[in-house]
Amino acid sequence: MLTFVHVFLRGEYDVDIAKTPTVIVDAGANIGLTSIFYANKYPDAKIIALEPESSNFALLKKNVAPYRNILAVNKALWGENTTLEIVDPGLNKWGFQTCKHKDENAVGKEAIESITIDRLMHDYMLSHIDILKIDIEGAEKEVCESASAWIGKVGMMAIELHDRHKTGCSRSFYNATNGFDAEIHRGENVFVLKRSYMTKDMLNASLKRLG
Repeated sequence: MLTFVHVFLRGEYDVDIAKTPTVIVDAGANIGLTSIFYANKYPDAKIIALEPESSNFALLKKNVAPYRNILAVNKALWGENTTLEIVDPGLNKWGFQTCKHKDENAVGKEAIESITIDRLMHDYMLSHIDILKIDIEGAEKEVCESASAWIGKVGMMAIELHDRHKTGCSRSFYNATNGFDAEIHRGENVFVLKRSYMTKDMLNASLKRLG
């Protein structure tokens, strides 16, 4: 319910951009609410929803079934293509984390295949990603550390940073997105956009700050 409130009632992903997106990747899709939000806002966009944890993924598939433009993928976004372990640190259904080494203090371990952004783009024949949403409980550190292969093909990123779980998440993200032109904060999310995706209002606001 809390996720529903953030996505649909507070509109925390409702950031207008200058281009109508054709490709959206929702990494850490949980039960699919953000993917559904984007599917309703951009019905012609191809949306790939990545969710590694099995119980969340089962509900994700059920929730997105009416939307032909959403493809549900049971994989974890990571900095390399490998096999990871899903652990439950006790943060409820939206807090599952992925790691390469066993955490003996965690419960509910589960193995899952991981995928990088560049491999995802290759496998699903994506020339670009207009909106890349990332909420992956700290794994953004590893994803952004290997961003050089794909960051130039992304127009906007929407990310929740988890330095409280893993040191270096913010540093990795901001190093990777140094070439983006605008930054917006909404709720727990940080949005960065390239100039061609910025609306006139965003451009005017940027000029005012510079002036």
